[in-house]
Amino acid sequence: MAGKPRMCGRMHSVVLAAVAIALAAFLYRDFLGWLRWNVSVGTIESHCGLVPLLALGLAWLRRDELAAAGRLRETWADSERAGAIGLTLAVWAAALQLLATAADSLAASGLSLVFMMHALALALGGWARTRVLLPCIYFLLFMLPVRYPLEVFLGFPLRLVSTQAAEWAIGACGLPVLRSGTVLTMPGITLQIGSPCSGLNVLTGVLMLAAFHAILTRAALVEGVTLVAAAVPAALAANTLRIAVLGIVGTVFGSEAALGAVHEYSGLGTFALAMGLVWLLSAGLQRVRAPRAARSEVPAAGGQPLAWSRTGGRLATLLLIAATADWMVGRIPRAGLDLPDTATFPRVVAAAPSADEPLTDDERELIAATGGQIARRAYEVDGRTVWMALVTAGSSWRIHHPPEFCYLAQGWTVLQNDVITRKGGPGYRELLTDRDGERRLVQYWFTDGSRATTNLLERWFHGLATAFRGRSARPWLMVTLSARERDAEALDALRVQIQVAADEWIAGRGTAP
Repeated sequence: MAGKPRMCGRMHSVVLAAVAIALAAFLYRDFLGWLRWNVSVGTIESHCGLVPLLALGLAWLRRDELAAAGRLRETWADSERAGAIGLTLAVWAAALQLLATAADSLAASGLSLVFMMHALALALGGWARTRVLLPCIYFLLFMLPVRYPLEVFLGFPLRLVSTQAAEWAIGACGLPVLRSGTVLTMPGITLQIGSPCSGLNVLTGVLMLAAFHAILTRAALVEGVTLVAAAVPAALAANTLRIAVLGIVGTVFGSEAALGAVHEYSGLGTFALAMGLVWLLSAGLQRVRAPRAARSEVPAAGGQPLAWSRTGGRLATLLLIAATADWMVGRIPRAGLDLPDTATFPRVVAAAPSADEPLTDDERELIAATGGQIARRAYEVDGRTVWMALVTAGSSWRIHHPPEFCYLAQGWTVLQNDVITRKGGPGYRELLTDRDGERRLVQYWFTDGSRATTNLLERWFHGLATAFRGRSARPWLMVTLSARERDAEALDALRVQIQVAADEWIAGRGTAP
């Protein structure tokens, strides 16, 4: 008879785990589909799809502790409190999933999935099992697609620091080197440190593996935080060494040697070096830390084990929450499927010849990742050049980002950043930028044809409100104009015409007025 309760307990755990996986797959099928697509296609965020597998592996290695936690007795009050907190967290996670769908935010959807897994662990497993699984659950944060916002905010600073450090390293070897922004010029080779060479790919991968290593070795909290924090300078140092090696090889053996096999395989070496530095630090911390017990047990409380009678109602409630959230998600219009073709945007000024300019590699990559459209055009007004960029998007904000980030990434300094308001007309944001003595004025705004704003967050909330009111999804347009500071009059004259044309064009979904 002793084997029967043990078998029932195992069946109980297997059924609860199956229900948790089924709920996650049901409510977050779009996000999980994105993870699977990233792994199969092999994008720059392919490591995100490996995170759930690593988390499952960590949970499997803790199976003995889970079994021990399942045999612990919890008081009725503790069990009810865990259930109430778990169901409340599930409701909040479902609400976040609704916001993520309306805003077309994969990162928010992934965050909602992490919170939902925490909620399921509490509601169906109780306090003891949740404490065992907590590191595995929050390791899932590394599957969030945050590389693009990191690239916007950290890409250029990382490139600049790596370039400056590489300049010093090459100079220390006695080789001549000249740096201009993120460009290194040496005899025989010129290195343009672009976005792929910022070290961000190495940084995100090393951060993930450092956290995995800390959880796997059951490091203390302070030790784990130290390892993850150490991944940042380790990745930066490894990326700096890679740039310096490319510069030295290019100077000694020529650009073909540096930009061939050395450039291709040095990325793997950079990652291995950064991870090796983290492991060395981990080994040093393990040698100096005081010995501790291999496993800490949670004291058992009086009462009854978590049983079917307590989880049945919670299970039904979780199913109801998931079904309701999925029904509401289905009612949110999916934007971004019917975007106007930017090629149909009117020329605006008949007397001013304009020419379309080719897109950069970064812009093409952004279009492929978000489904939006980008067009760039140069106007000649009375012999003065005004540049225009049009960026269309549905509810997704990922293709829209303030132009000051682009200018900072290209080495410009933003001297002024002001919001200009006009009576009886839409406002716009104006930047004054400088690079090597050349000053340029930049003006931009967002519009969906019925409203205009200069704030990306306000534009996001407008799109979110439109989606929740059940109206047809409106595409958004970001217009950016720039000219030399001395050509401000031509810029202002053209902006007034483009503001009117842009509102009419985006409201008519790409029909030229």
